[in-house]
Amino acid sequence: MSASPSLRIGSRGSALALIQAREVHARLAAAHPELAGEDAIAIEVIKTTGDLVLDRPLSRHYWTYVGDRSIPFLGIIEHTNFISAENYGGGHIVYLTNYLARDSKMYAMTSEELYREYLPHLSRINSEFDESWVKEYHHHKVDAAQPIVTPGYAETIPDHRTPISGLYLANTTQIYPEDRGTNYSVRMGREVAVLIDRDTN
Repeated sequence: MSASPSLRIGSRGSALALIQAREVHARLAAAHPELAGEDAIAIEVIKTTGDLVLDRPLSRHYWTYVGDRSIPFLGIIEHTNFISAENYGGGHIVYLTNYLARDSKMYAMTSEELYREYLPHLSRINSEFDESWVKEYHHHKVDAAQPIVTPGYAETIPDHRTPISGLYLANTTQIYPEDRGTNYSVRMGREVAVLIDRDTN
C-alpha cells in the first residue's frame, strides 16, 4: 500500500480547474524537492461547477453588467480577457452570473435547463455567437452569495490550517473585515501560499 500524500490539492473537475491544480502541483514540487515524488502531492477532485468554456472570446470585455431585464442573467465575467487563454488549455472562460431567490423558477432548473435558458441570449451580446463555440459548460449554485457577518464574527473565523495535515482552508468567510472581492481573494491566496511554503520548509 502506498504512503499517504504529504499534501492534497482540492480542485474542481473541469479541464480549467485541473490545469490550475497541476500548475500549483508543479510549482510546489519545483520549490520543495521532497515533494517531487510521484505520490507526495495528490490532486483530489471536489464536485462543484461554474464555468462556460468557449473556443473563442464572447466579447472583448472582462466584466459586463447586464441591465436589460429581458436577459436572464446579471453579468458576464470573461476571465480570459484578463488572463491569457493559453493558461487554460486554450479555452475561453466565461462566467454568467446571477442572483436568484431560492424559490425562483430558474434556481430550480437543472444544468441543462438553465443552459438552454441562457443560450439564446448570448447572441444578443455577440451577434456572431453560435452554440458550436461552446466546448463545455458547468452549473454551480449556492443558497447564499456571501457570509452573513454577526456580532463576534471575528472570533469565529477558522484558521487557514485545518486539523487535517496538509489541508488548508481559504474562502470568503475568512476575508473579514473586508467584503467579498476578487482582490481580497487574491491577497488571501498569496498569504496562504506563503503559509504553505513555511510549513513545508
